[in-house]
Amino acid sequence: MKKRFSSRNKVLFFSILLSVLMISSALAADVAYVYKKGFTIDDKVLEVFSDLSLSVDLIPEDELPNDFSSYGLIYVGDEKLADNGQIPIGERASIVSSYFHGGTWGLTDAEGVSQLGATSPLTVIKGDQSIQVYNRAFKRGTIAIPYYFLDENNKAESLVQIASTRETSSGDRFGDVISYALPGAILANGQMVQDETCFFGIIESRYWTPEARELFTECVKFTLSDCQSTSDCPDPFFLGEPFCLGDDIFQEEVAYMCTKDGYAGRCTTYDYDVLLEQCPFACTEGICIACDENPDCDDGIYETEDLCFNPGTTDAVCENLPIACFGGTDCGIDGFIGDLFCTDDITIAQLFETFTCHNPGTGGSYCTSDTTEEQIDTCTDICIDGFCEFFECRTDVDCDDTDSGTEDICMMPGTIDSYCMNYPIICFADTDCGLDGLIDDPFCSTDTIISQLFEAFTCHEPGTGASYCTSETTEEEIETCTDICIDGFCEDIICYSDLDCDDLNPDTEDACHNPGTVDSFCTSEPIACFMDSDCGTDGFPGDPFCSGLDVLQTFETFICYESGTAQSFCDSTLEDLLIEQCLELCVDGQCEIQYP
Repeated sequence: MKKRFSSRNKVLFFSILLSVLMISSALAADVAYVYKKGFTIDDKVLEVFSDLSLSVDLIPEDELPNDFSSYGLIYVGDEKLADNGQIPIGERASIVSSYFHGGTWGLTDAEGVSQLGATSPLTVIKGDQSIQVYNRAFKRGTIAIPYYFLDENNKAESLVQIASTRETSSGDRFGDVISYALPGAILANGQMVQDETCFFGIIESRYWTPEARELFTECVKFTLSDCQSTSDCPDPFFLGEPFCLGDDIFQEEVAYMCTKDGYAGRCTTYDYDVLLEQCPFACTEGICIACDENPDCDDGIYETEDLCFNPGTTDAVCENLPIACFGGTDCGIDGFIGDLFCTDDITIAQLFETFTCHNPGTGGSYCTSDTTEEQIDTCTDICIDGFCEFFECRTDVDCDDTDSGTEDICMMPGTIDSYCMNYPIICFADTDCGLDGLIDDPFCSTDTIISQLFEAFTCHEPGTGASYCTSETTEEEIETCTDICIDGFCEDIICYSDLDCDDLNPDTEDACHNPGTVDSFCTSEPIACFMDSDCGTDGFPGDPFCSGLDVLQTFETFICYESGTAQSFCDSTLEDLLIEQCLELCVDGQCEIQYP
């Protein structure tokens, strides 16, 4: 028998709904919009979120949260993100409108996402409908307005196609322009989808038709679905107080069921009466007359005190009073709480909390706690913010570093800002400044004589804090050369002709420079190439590609410059050659024909 809502039950029901709404309002924004650069944020996408009354947090990629669980939906636009592994696509409800990271997120294999452009405004196929999604075909002259799609040969098999590309001259449709992933689906990277995910490839929102905007709205509604089956809905809950029906106790229960609109599901409620208890004697005001003594009220729960009031009468009723505590440890563990603090200039203290159980083991038991201040430590110098701080010095003696070569001084003595300065005594004797001797490199003082500088050190005001060092240099003769002195060295004549420099290597150019002079020297410079073929083979290094409606391919030509000499070197030139001009559209380096 179905019980109608009483006025009291209706008030309780709406109170529960209000509590749920208040809890939801305390969460973060509904949508986490992840972006790389601010100018790429899509205002049209934000308008759709606003129309659906969804709040949005704009999150730059370098400020990603560690946990997205407080968001109902993650949105990623058409940008190449530096660290997309941090974005839990598929673990949370997600919308991906991007050419990048298809393989990383498991929407495709390693081939990734594809794109399509045409000479007329693009359309998609949804069911048996052809839907125009852009209001024009080109932007900025001849640049086609594209959309992205998941190629049938590359996409994850578990994805559900919602809208596909139009059929072209190559035969079948290429793949999914809009695709859904349901919870439990296995993606191309082996990961399981945990929440609804939508791939939406119609990325040029400034050219959206109203139909394209509605397709995006449907994508948002799908990802924010409550359920795909009734098991996804909340557990049933009781509404109102228990009531008597005959001699037994019933209570109204509210349950949920998942109702579907396309792929989007919502949890709706229905109510029915549930038998709570069959009374042994009678029922009045939702209570069984069921006890003659306290043991009759035993609910089998150790943590309750079971009492029978008005035993053996029609007013008999059981009370199972919760026992808050049986002893002090049920209330909490005695111990220190909070941070350390200073009670005076030198004493550190901390609060100690003690728990007490009153009326232990009864339904009237309750817990209290009391805090006391306990001394933890006494500082030698001073206590600041719960920690002992020390004076570095009080007098100059405290700064003695046991180094006889320093003058020791205490700055700001007897304060927490005190510090020591140990000024060095520069010298006690000339030898403390340095050892007299030859310095720097030898040099030519005449065409045949090698000389070097001699440095002598002097200590001024030795043994004082004001001591300082100076040095004086003089020139001393070191050696006399047989031929000539150059840059501090005696030099000989190295070669008279190129033959003197032959290193017997046919791949080098051997030369005698300044022959027959003291400046003569040999070089053997490698020869990089003798002809163009030594540098590489001319040809096409890459695949054809599209430029507008033209199919191009890059041709590389290798050249040997200054061939057969030490100055020879290799280089190459690259030229994009026209392979074919397409009539209607170019896709992945091939011409295609779009059927009307």
